Amino acid sequence: MLAPSTVFFNVAFATFTPSTAVCQAGGTAKIYVVDPLVGGPTTDLAGTSGGGLGGGASTGGGSGQGSNGALIAADRFVAVGQSIPTSLKVTFGNDETKAFFGVTKGGGIGLQPLNLPQIASNVIPVSWRQGW
Repeated sequence: MLAPSTVFFNVAFATFTPSTAVCQAGGTAKIYVVDPLVGGPTTDLAGTSGGGLGGGASTGGGSGQGSNGALIAADRFVAVGQSIPTSLKVTFGNDETKAFFGVTKGGGIGLQPLNLPQIASNVIPVSWRQGW
């Protein structure tokens, strides 16, 4: 883990495993979203990709790799590229909440969204800087 984790209902973080080949750049970048109490999966990341990352069945992903769609340990993460990913930054929209992270893809930097649970309409996000 090279970047700070993000806590928003769950704990989300990025990891990087370097290539084991001699003199070869790159490796495997992964995004994890886990339950902060038990470390288990909270959404099917393994069955999602692109703009639907983390959205589960609602964005074309699966509902879990276990029997009858149950979530298993492999659903906690998804591989997102071959370079070191940035930390996740949470953004709030009128009808969606997403975390964005950057990773090198196809020779350029790609900014990818990760779908997060929507906050209730009566909750207004406030930065700690606004509270003091």
